[in-house]
Amino acid sequence: MTKSHAELSEQVGATVRAIIREILREPSLVVDSDDDLRDQLGLDSADLAELIVQLENRLGVGLPDDTFELTDDGDPLGTVGSVTRAVAGRILQA
Repeated sequence: MTKSHAELSEQVGATVRAIIREILREPSLVVDSDDDLRDQLGLDSADLAELIVQLENRLGVGLPDDTFELTDDGDPLGTVGSVTRAVAGRILQA
């Protein structure tokens, strides 16, 4: 049985939030989809690279090195929600 887009997005979002908590070593941190990865959560380039590696490992999807650069429409993947949508989209394309 395949997951719906909403179920997949929920799973990916939960995984993104869990990894961010692990990277920041803050297990009780509340992470919202609107949170900016750099400005609000304080992730640096090494943290973002770790986020990519962990997402690839846990979700079994390949992500390009420039995942947090610009999307096709020129928007940076700078929020938890934008990363969730991008990763869920990659999984659906696979």
